[in-house]
Amino acid sequence: MFADRLEALMSSLNVNNRDLASYSELDPSSLSRLHNGTRIPAPKSVTVKKIILGTYRYADDTDNLNVLCHVTGADINSDQDDICASISAWLFVDQPSVPPLRGI
Repeated sequence: MFADRLEALMSSLNVNNRDLASYSELDPSSLSRLHNGTRIPAPKSVTVKKIILGTYRYADDTDNLNVLCHVTGADINSDQDDICASISAWLFVDQPSVPPLRGI
């Protein structure tokens, strides 16, 4: 479920709703509705694209790209577009929630 994945991602990156909303250029209340499962977005929606890019920007700005890549299964050596594609796939495909952190 999208809300569970978003929660796992936010928790792993230690980002709160307000900060991720800001990085995603969304209203915090809109992100909150997605985060708590009140709204379920379409995978290709503008809102999801904003969340994915905002998540990438936040992780990059806070030196947490390694954590983001670990959680989503992205290759840390990939470019922004490939990492964002991995985030999208991870948010919407059934996979183990969060792999255990080792050596990060």
